[in-house]
Amino acid sequence: MAGEKASEAKSNATKLLLETVFATKTQGRQNFRLVYAYSVKKKLLAAKVSNYVLAFKPEKREMLLIQIDADGNPVGSRIQLDEMDIAHAEHTARGGWLIDAKDLKKPTEFFVPDNMPDSAEITYQLPINQEQLAEQFRAMMQQICS
Repeated sequence: MAGEKASEAKSNATKLLLETVFATKTQGRQNFRLVYAYSVKKKLLAAKVSNYVLAFKPEKREMLLIQIDADGNPVGSRIQLDEMDIAHAEHTARGGWLIDAKDLKKPTEFFVPDNMPDSAEITYQLPINQEQLAEQFRAMMQQICS
């Protein structure tokens, strides 16, 4: 899957989903950049993928996390984090961002991929192409970590 990209139609559908969920859960808050993110909870013989709308403002080092289910519906309340809420953050060897914050139940590793191909749907992930936004998110997280 590395290097593969999503089809334009599926990537656009995912972007529309992110925008719709964000608008629903935030009543139209402005100036956030939206990316698709996911986390993986490993169990003994399996792994559970959780999908998120991750909205961020690099200039304020702020992010909102909205978990979405397999049908694209929001799950629970949004989690709002700014630099002061994050007790610890680090870039992991697997390429994710381990974030420990008071509003997260436990430290969670989030992945913000450059691309997820159409075939990612098999593992309940969303196909998307988001290279520039993923790079902007990485740059913000590197500032938070330093």
